Amino acid sequence: MTKAKTKFKKKTASTGLVRSFLIVFVLLLAIPVLGLGVVLATFDVNDHREAIAQRLSKESGRTIKLAGPVRWHFSLDHGVSIAVDDVTLGNPSWASRPLMAQIGHAQLHVDVMALLQKKLKIVAFEVNRADIQLETGAGGETNWSFESKKAALSEGEAKTEQKKKDAGASSLTLDVQSVTISDSRVGVKGKDGALSLYDIPKLTLVSGAKGVRIHYSGLVAGVVSDLAIVGGRLEAVMGASWPFNMQAVYGDLKFDARGSLVDHIKKIVLDDFLLVAGSSKAHGALTVALNGARPLITGSVQSPHLNPSDFTFAQRSKDDAEKAGPGEKTEAKKSSNLFSRKPLALGGLRAVDLDLKVTLAELVMGLTTIKDVVSPVDLRQGRLVLTPFTMLVAGSKTEGGLTLDASQSVAHVATNVKAQTIDLSRLFKMGGIESFIAGKSDFAMNLTTSGSSLHEWASYANGSLDVSMKAGNISPSELKQMAGALLDVFAPGVGSLTSTGVKCMVARYQVTNGLMETKGLLIDTDMTTIAGSGYINLADERINMNLRTKPKGVGLGSALPPMKIYGALAAPSFTLDAAGAVQKVVGLLIGGQGTVDDGVPTMLTAPEGQNACVATLDHPAAAKVSTSATTPLVRGKLDDVKDAVKGIGGDLLKGLGSTLLGQ
Repeated sequence: MTKAKTKFKKKTASTGLVRSFLIVFVLLLAIPVLGLGVVLATFDVNDHREAIAQRLSKESGRTIKLAGPVRWHFSLDHGVSIAVDDVTLGNPSWASRPLMAQIGHAQLHVDVMALLQKKLKIVAFEVNRADIQLETGAGGETNWSFESKKAALSEGEAKTEQKKKDAGASSLTLDVQSVTISDSRVGVKGKDGALSLYDIPKLTLVSGAKGVRIHYSGLVAGVVSDLAIVGGRLEAVMGASWPFNMQAVYGDLKFDARGSLVDHIKKIVLDDFLLVAGSSKAHGALTVALNGARPLITGSVQSPHLNPSDFTFAQRSKDDAEKAGPGEKTEAKKSSNLFSRKPLALGGLRAVDLDLKVTLAELVMGLTTIKDVVSPVDLRQGRLVLTPFTMLVAGSKTEGGLTLDASQSVAHVATNVKAQTIDLSRLFKMGGIESFIAGKSDFAMNLTTSGSSLHEWASYANGSLDVSMKAGNISPSELKQMAGALLDVFAPGVGSLTSTGVKCMVARYQVTNGLMETKGLLIDTDMTTIAGSGYINLADERINMNLRTKPKGVGLGSALPPMKIYGALAAPSFTLDAAGAVQKVVGLLIGGQGTVDDGVPTMLTAPEGQNACVATLDHPAAAKVSTSATTPLVRGKLDDVKDAVKGIGGDLLKGLGSTLLGQ
């Protein structure tokens, strides 16, 4: 045999030896894996299902039942998988329902080869048809905290047990690659009993070498929602810092943020965020601390334009719309109350704490826009403080403060607002109504109240409201839309004029337990002076006011009786005071033989630049109630005049009403 052949035979023998060794090595590795497969295939875990459930119940301190079959599966591609149907997990005794969770189907895929390296590699975890409700009790206890029912351990046993746990935790590495939750519902119930439901058509989590991707699409409180998160590696979530980018959609609201989970998920830091809803936009930087009794949000928020109506989320799911019965809808349409009796949803103020600085370039309120809003937002344990705030309202700098204490079941409110040279007509537009008086006014309001609804806030209000104006004008067209007779009260005989000048105005109200009483109502126009008195009952939403006039010219207006405004505040009625009408007519007829007390003070002349109406009200002794002497229309004996009034009084009042009120 030649040397070449000998060398070839040796090489072939060497190669065969390596191949044989590899085959043996693979067989040696395959034997335990195949053996595990044979064991799993022949081992019926259902025979031990009850024992497993009892052991799990003992370890968790809750009743766990495995009602459905348990199935094992083994393959070289997917490793070991276990599937179980109809699993229930009990609730603690204080919870609102017997079961914390019902799971229709769950399946877990584990990488066997990773287990040999002391790594728990979950290839996939799937949950289908789950109903889970997380609850927080009145004392702060939670139903997702599990305690074993084992007997208490001695101090030495406890230390030994803890060392075992620590050793086990350090020797086993968790690696989750995929999680899928579908056709499920999660409920969250807070201390106040409010329940929020989250339907989950499909939630996926995919983990890889570069990081993790989470996606959710479904309904949140009946609103179509979508959430996408791209973050760092899954095993770093519980570390010092885990960066992420997030995009969320909730109805018409879109939220983009860049940030990180910090200090083992004790904080969420949003380096920057952008919130868009309709025409509204907001951005800023926030930090959410999660290690306290409530989440604490600190940071700053800026907005170029903010419209609260963009955040009403009027969209409702079809199911929610069907739940609202016809009675509900009819009641909403029929309601004519200005102040809703519906309890205010203030529980959310007790769920989070805030320490923010808010800057808004534009804030839409009703039919007008408030500009340059700057305010701190301090919320602690349900007590909200916005003090001091500044803003431009109707072109005027406005400042004040607001405290809303919702820490208890009955909320308490205190507010003070002050503005100078504010456009009165634009102020009215904030309430959605047109003003018949336009001009620069000073405005001051101080109110305190308490209650659980807007109606209670109105009913228990106490404080004061002052409005004063140096000069302005009256719009006859707006007055005519309110009531035909009001034009003749403010400017008798000038219905054809496009506007009437207002020399001054002042309105002062004292509010006591929801009753707004006039403490001074005076308007001086080019044509007449008007004094008012009466009250507005905010609790009953009714008005009872009298307007008395003193025309500055001779004519039909000289005989105008007082105007009464009464009835429902939402739709008041206007009429002439019959008694006052008789008095006016008698005075007109008897003229120089008597005088008429018209109840309107004599206007004082105020120093340059000051408000004459304010001066007149502040000096009642100087501005005594005047008496108007009139030129008699009928000359003769007083007795004849009285007899004439008795005979024609009724017809005269009726005709006067037809002339002035268009009746």
